[in-house]
Amino acid sequence: HLSQSILANIEEFSLDLHPFYYSFEAEAIDSELKRKISQTPLPDQVIQSLENDQHAKSTASAILSTVDLAANFLAQAGGTLTASEVASKASLKLSRYISDTLLMEPREAIKSSVLINKVKLTHIVGLREWLFNYINGD
Repeated sequence: HLSQSILANIEEFSLDLHPFYYSFEAEAIDSELKRKISQTPLPDQVIQSLENDQHAKSTASAILSTVDLAANFLAQAGGTLTASEVASKASLKLSRYISDTLLMEPREAIKSSVLINKVKLTHIVGLREWLFNYINGD
């Protein structure tokens, strides 16, 4: 019981590990993803919201890992999509894709309400780039 009383006063912290990337791998995935689903820039409103979202900032590496997983899965496992499949995927929210296809809970996987509510699969390349630059201080 002594340990519980001591630990009760200590704040929880999270350790943010930065993943290592080979630039050619990221470029290849982005290229394949762009070929399958037309990409649009991450909207300025989303960028501003992310910059003000302390939760997204503190978990950026974990979020990037999940976004990378989604991008890799779309790029590698997507196969050749028909025009109607491309249209339906393009308008799909990233959180829905994470939930329905990757079978992950979006609130735990991407953690940010901004990302859950505003980001679509058409923004995935821009989001990966923003997160990578944010993590690396660019």
